[in-house]
Amino acid sequence: MIVLEDADLAKAARAAAVGRFDYAGQYCNATKRLVVRREVADEFSKALAEEIKRLKVGDPMAEDTDIGPLISESAVRAMKEYVDDALASGARVVLQLPVPGKGFYFPPTVLRVDYKRSSPRVLREEVFGPVFPIVVVDDDDEAVALANSTEYGLDASIFTRDFSRAYRLASRIRAGTIMINDTTRLRWDNLPFGGYRRSGIGREGVRDTMMAMTEVKVLAINLT
Repeated sequence: MIVLEDADLAKAARAAAVGRFDYAGQYCNATKRLVVRREVADEFSKALAEEIKRLKVGDPMAEDTDIGPLISESAVRAMKEYVDDALASGARVVLQLPVPGKGFYFPPTVLRVDYKRSSPRVLREEVFGPVFPIVVVDDDDEAVALANSTEYGLDASIFTRDFSRAYRLASRIRAGTIMINDTTRLRWDNLPFGGYRRSGIGREGVRDTMMAMTEVKVLAINLT
C-alpha cells in the first residue's frame, strides 16, 4: 500500500488498519507493507495509530472482537522471528497492542523500517500475521521500486487525489490487482484474481476459471 503526500490520510489510515489486521493478517491479499511519502509520514503514522488502537484483540467468537488468534503456535513463533529479525536490522516498534494471555495470539505490531539501511524479512516475505512494516520514501520512483522488490505481486493499493499520477504508478507496479484509494483486501469474483511471480499462475474468477477448465477446439472449413 502506497500513501502519497496528497492522499486523504484519514481514509488511508482506516484502509491500512483493515487491510493489515483483518483475519489477524492471515489473508493472501492482506496489506503486507506500507509505503509512505516522507512529507506525510509522521501525520499518517499518528492517524494509523489511532485507528489501530480502536481495534480489540480477543475471542474470535465475540461480536466485538476485531482481531482474533493465529492459526497455530508455530505461526506465533514465526511472527516473533519476523519482529526480532526486523529489530536486529535497525527497525523500531511504533505500536503494539496487548493480547490475551491464553491462545495463539501475537500482539498486532507496527514497525518503522529504514529499507535503505537493511532489508529485513518483513519487507521481502509474505507475512501471514499481524506485523505491519512502515517504510518512508522520498519520491514516487522509490515507492515503485520498493513495491516491486519482492518475489510476490498479488494486490497493491495507491492513495492519492491525483488519478493520472495513480495510473502512472499502477502501470509500473507488478501486481495482479491495484486498488486506487481503497484497501488491498477488496476482491470481486467476477473479475480476474491472481498475481505476478510467486503470487500464482493464471487467474481465478467466474469467467477466468471457466476458460482455464475449457478445452479449446478449432474447426476450420474450406468452402471452395
